[in-house]
Amino acid sequence: MQRDTLIAIGSGLGSAVLFLLVLSGNPVALLLSYFGHLPLFLTGLWQGPKRLLVAAFAACSALVLLGGLLPFTVFMVVFAGPAMLLTRMALVVRKDQNGNLAFIPSGVVVSAMAVMVATVMIIITGTLTAEGLDIQEFVSQFLSQIYSEMGVPMTSDVQG
Repeated sequence: MQRDTLIAIGSGLGSAVLFLLVLSGNPVALLLSYFGHLPLFLTGLWQGPKRLLVAAFAACSALVLLGGLLPFTVFMVVFAGPAMLLTRMALVVRKDQNGNLAFIPSGVVVSAMAVMVATVMIIITGTLTAEGLDIQEFVSQFLSQIYSEMGVPMTSDVQG
């Protein structure tokens, strides 16, 4: 196996571990879980979208084995999907007015990310409103379902 492929697999597994740190309940682990995107973005920007796909596949495989389909789905939607789209967009090279090669400006990539987040939030809010659910109640049910599927006990102080 090539060295770059092994690095991509390692970064994918690292991303999965950072994603699963939230289950420990430790406040420091919760803060570290926000860095779950970082190994994917580093792999994608360093080695390209193909290696990022390898890293995402490794992370998703580990999540299916360790946590089941629900953490896998959340990881795909929240971590791997945006990392793939934004990395691909950031690496697009075009010619400028002088004929020199230039990347897409970073402001365009950040704007695309903001539009994606806004779109997802509108879809989620619209779906919850159409179902007649309260957002706080939905998030509470969703987290308790994730924790129960992964075998993490929910104590009364965590349940609210």
